[in-house]
Amino acid sequence: MATSRSLGKSGGWADGSFEGTRDANDNINWSVALPGNTTGYAGPIDVADAPAAGSTIDCGTVKITTQDGLASGAIKSALDPSRYTLDCDAAGFDLTLDRIAADEFVTVTYKGTITDQDAGRFGNHVAFTAAGVTSTKDTTMVRTSQGGDGAGMQSVSVGDYVWLDTDHDGVQDGAERGIRGVTLVLTGPDGAPVTSVSGAVVGPTTTDASGHYSFAGLPVLAAGQHYTVTIDASASAQALAGLTPTVAAAGADRGRDSSTGSATSIDLTTNGASDPTLDFGFVGKVSVGDYVWFDADKDGVQGTDERGIAGVTLDLTGPDGEPVATVGGTPVAPAVTDAQGHYLFEDLPTLPAGQHYTVTIDGAASAAALAGMVTSPEHAGADTAADSSTASAESGDLPGNGDENLTLDFGFYLPDLPTDALPVSSEPAQLAHTGVDGVAPAAALAGGLIVLGMAGFALSRRRTAPERRH
Repeated sequence: MATSRSLGKSGGWADGSFEGTRDANDNINWSVALPGNTTGYAGPIDVADAPAAGSTIDCGTVKITTQDGLASGAIKSALDPSRYTLDCDAAGFDLTLDRIAADEFVTVTYKGTITDQDAGRFGNHVAFTAAGVTSTKDTTMVRTSQGGDGAGMQSVSVGDYVWLDTDHDGVQDGAERGIRGVTLVLTGPDGAPVTSVSGAVVGPTTTDASGHYSFAGLPVLAAGQHYTVTIDASASAQALAGLTPTVAAAGADRGRDSSTGSATSIDLTTNGASDPTLDFGFVGKVSVGDYVWFDADKDGVQGTDERGIAGVTLDLTGPDGEPVATVGGTPVAPAVTDAQGHYLFEDLPTLPAGQHYTVTIDGAASAAALAGMVTSPEHAGADTAADSSTASAESGDLPGNGDENLTLDFGFYLPDLPTDALPVSSEPAQLAHTGVDGVAPAAALAGGLIVLGMAGFALSRRRTAPERRH
């Protein structure tokens, strides 16, 4: 427990009208803590206190108390008037004490009346003289346009988090990480920039490495008035590239949900109040795809001379086997391969590790494009970017913004025509006049069937290797 103290001076605002705004009824409650210790001070002791321009002393409010010790439960009582003389006017007071006893602690309190309502800073000077030694204390109170009551530079704060919502549920989870470098702007109840309690305009702030931000040193507000934090989209373009706001106001916990674009604080009517729930979640975009091809050599591996198949329809489902919505909330429609046999599902939400998307060939919708064909052998070779899946293919993990899995490919070929299905002719010499010179009858017929079988789907040149995105 402390047994001594030095000269101290402090103050607190008093909102005379109790309505939370600056007006002529405001005043300052000053407190002068005189030195005290285990040996005390012999008298006479002089205490001189003078306010700076902008405020005066209300002499009728001066109170002098004494207490025995500094313990929290020490009882204060009025100092015996026979022990002091007080000379006071609006410009200051002079107090003379007979002594300060050992372990005695004397405090002077009074009200300072504000005379300049346009001033924002109010100074005060106090001097304590004992045994020919003088100590001084200068204190400045800062008042904002909001006024209010509290101690000294009363202030509030708002914040505090921008994060990547990996499971896109709009709720902060322990495994999800913050987003660094996001710029946020603060405005007051009137939509204008805010002036801090120190008198400086509050500028934008940027999220730190953990995704946190804070606007501190803000004036207390009257009930019903609020601060607003807004993401500066232009200044945050790099930090939020490819990201989309997650669902807003999900769940019942305001401290863990998300806002979109801007967020408004709760009431902040007392000194030290804080609202750290102005948070913003974003979801990343991923994509899956991307190739359906005619596997001419039937080996299940994409060859450089093999071609894509146009017009094949594919469906996408999520980890739960249900249809998927884009990060913007639009249902994902089936994809159809283009003239080169490529397809792509994009703008998909990121997924937590261990969860995957599945692409499935829609057999009915692709009947014409795949007429007469069967699937190639699956997982042939060691290169997943060049092999084939049968009917459906599952992506790998896609937890990060911009991740993609473009290895969900499907190969098809026309099966060989069984030998016993070929027509038999007793006049082989006539086959020499079919126009397919130098080709065995069976091969010529099989070749013709392949051409006919492929009439229902379009074959186009597969793009060259540098164009592949696997």
